[in-house]
Amino acid sequence: MNDFELNALLKRVPPPERTPEYWEDFPRRMRVRSRTARMADLPPPRPLIQIWAGGLAGACLLFLLLWGGAHQFRQTFPPSLRRDIAQLPANLQTFMQDEHGQQKLINDPQ
Repeated sequence: MNDFELNALLKRVPPPERTPEYWEDFPRRMRVRSRTARMADLPPPRPLIQIWAGGLAGACLLFLLLWGGAHQFRQTFPPSLRRDIAQLPANLQTFMQDEHGQQKLINDPQ
């Protein structure tokens, strides 16, 4: 069967009868189909962008927590206590527990 015979056959077949309800509902169905077709044509969100956005949000949150914590630390503790805490790592002594009791492993230079 060639194209000419196929076109002649298709033109002889009558179109199906449609009810008035079909024609009233037809525009709504076409809008729904076109909307879903447009949604299917959109590219999916790229995960790399979401990862960068999440990392940026996390970094901002971490910055705010650290800045707020340091700000709160400066306001809560008096300068003498802050000075003692800053000197604490230099004055720490390491102790060792053995069968003779607790012994200094590192002596304080003072």
